[in-house]
Amino acid sequence: MKNSRKTATPAEVAEREFHGWLPPGNAAFALLKKALLLLVLWPGQAQDLPALEKTYEEQVRANPTAGNWQRLGLVRHLQNHCEAAIPAFREALRLDAKLWTSDLFLGICLHRGNQFNLALAALVAADRLAPVSIIGWARRASR
Repeated sequence: MKNSRKTATPAEVAEREFHGWLPPGNAAFALLKKALLLLVLWPGQAQDLPALEKTYEEQVRANPTAGNWQRLGLVRHLQNHCEAAIPAFREALRLDAKLWTSDLFLGICLHRGNQFNLALAALVAADRLAPVSIIGWARRASR
């Protein structure tokens, strides 16, 4: 008897693995979701992050919008280049103070750099601006 189970596509695997873990409808989280998929399920593909960083650096030079700065910060964060990510997140926030995801990842990077008071301020700002409580979301995700 032939196995009729359909092989899941990478997008279906990502949705199954990360459903409910990352808030929907946010570009930064969509990029994070893709990066997590690469890092967890296909680690060999993580080498694409440096190329993506170069692309975002070019975009920032050509069009220095808050969104482009945020994407640059996030791809640096995903490579554990927090020192380089911090200025990108700060520039994104300078251009658009409502980008709560920049506050979130800025806080994470600052925490990794042992700048705890600044990290807490950024995380509190992110929690205040986020459409759902990050603290509540993190608690649910850790169960």
